[in-house]
Amino acid sequence: MEPGRMVCGPEGILNALEVALGLPPVAAGSEIERLLSYREVLKKHLEKNPAAFYQRSFAVENLSSSRVLLRWRDELRLAGWDPGLGSGDSAPSRLATFAAVEKIAGGDEAFLFGAAERIDRVLAALSEGLRSGIDSIEVVDPVASLPAKWRELLEQLGAQFETGIPDEPAAP
Repeated sequence: MEPGRMVCGPEGILNALEVALGLPPVAAGSEIERLLSYREVLKKHLEKNPAAFYQRSFAVENLSSSRVLLRWRDELRLAGWDPGLGSGDSAPSRLATFAAVEKIAGGDEAFLFGAAERIDRVLAALSEGLRSGIDSIEVVDPVASLPAKWRELLEQLGAQFETGIPDEPAAP
C-alpha cells in the first residue's frame, strides 16, 4: 500500500472522517452500551404499550429481541427514515412503534448514536464548509446496494463507484 492511501470499510471511513473534521468522539460508547440502552427504552415502551408487536419475543429473550430491533432501527435510519415522521394514522404500525420508542428515549440514550447519526454529524460538518482532507474515495460496492445515508455522504465526498461486476475472484 502506498503512503497516504487507506483501505477500509464503512466504520473505518466514518472514523477517519470524524477525526479529519475534528468531530469529538461519540460519547455513547460501545455497541453493547447501545444495545442495553435500547433494551431499557423498549421496556419503558412496553409498560405503556403492552401489546406492542415485539412483546412476545421480548418476554422470552429481551436481549436478543433488543438486538434485532436495534438492527432494524439502524437499518431504517440508514435508509433515510425520520422518526419524527414515523407516527400518525398514515404510518404503518411498526414504524409508528419505532417512532414511539424514539420519542420515549429523548436525546440522551446511547442507542441514538449509530452509524446514521454519525453520518448526519459528518454531513452537517461538511455543509458548514469543513474540509475532510480526503482527495478521493473508491467504493467497490455498487451504489445501488448502499443505504441512502451512505450514498448521500459518499456522493458529497465525490466518491467513485466501481461499475463492473468482477469476472474473476478477488482472492486466489
